[in-house]
Amino acid sequence: MIRKETIENYIRLNARSSTSLEDWLAKLSNADWEQPGDIKKTYGSADLLGKGSNKVIFDLGGNNYRMICIWQKAGTSVYLLDRYT
Repeated sequence: MIRKETIENYIRLNARSSTSLEDWLAKLSNADWEQPGDIKKTYGSADLLGKGSNKVIFDLGGNNYRMICIWQKAGTSVYLLDRYT
C-alpha cells in the first residue's frame, strides 16, 4: 500500500507537485476497483501494462509526474514501484 507519508515527504521536496499528488492520494483512498477497467474510469490517463498485467502507470499533473504501481486485484491496495518527474 502506498504510504501517505512517502508521498507527503516528496511533496515537501517538490512543492509544485502538491495539488496533483494530493488529488491522486484522495482518489486512491476512495477507490474500489474490481477490474482494470475501473482504474481507467477513475483515471482516463492511466496505462495498464499489458493484458493481464497488474502494473499501472498513473500520469499525473499533465504528465509531469508518473507513478508506476502494482494493483492488487484481491483488494483495494496499490503499491508504488517507482516514480518519475
